[in-house]
Amino acid sequence: SWSSIDYFRNWKALHYFARHSFQSPTVLVSMDAKRKLNVHGINDSQRDLEAKLRIKYYDFSGNLLLQDTVLSMLTQNSAKLIYHCDPEQIMNTQKMDKLATTIWVGLEIADSLVAARTYQVEKPAKLKLDKTEIGLDRSVEGSAVTLILKATKFAKNVYL
Repeated sequence: SWSSIDYFRNWKALHYFARHSFQSPTVLVSMDAKRKLNVHGINDSQRDLEAKLRIKYYDFSGNLLLQDTVLSMLTQNSAKLIYHCDPEQIMNTQKMDKLATTIWVGLEIADSLVAARTYQVEKPAKLKLDKTEIGLDRSVEGSAVTLILKATKFAKNVYL
């Protein structure tokens, strides 16, 4: 079903995924009709926040190809455009393969990463995604279970 909570009020995977969309502060990454990348900073708190936006281009092997940093003030209860670019022009200029490049966007508040998103300029069916080995490290402390996934290449939408 499309519900995010089961009969016993346990969260389903959708619920965990959706909560990231409603955290604050956060970033919204989108492509407009002219194929320009827009990154909006969203601050639903009752105080202004000094934010640092990091934009990094990686190939699917994890090599850093290009990075940029933007400082911005996120005013209370607001959303604003922090970053705007033409990623295809950047990729062409830097000779990046747009079918094998991911854009990582991270929002930092007080030098702490509070939100991160990845974005690819092409649809998933067109991407040059190689098979990769995915490792799983698991640790348990009391009632908390931590899972860490590691891959040798970029893996999109990994489900457990």
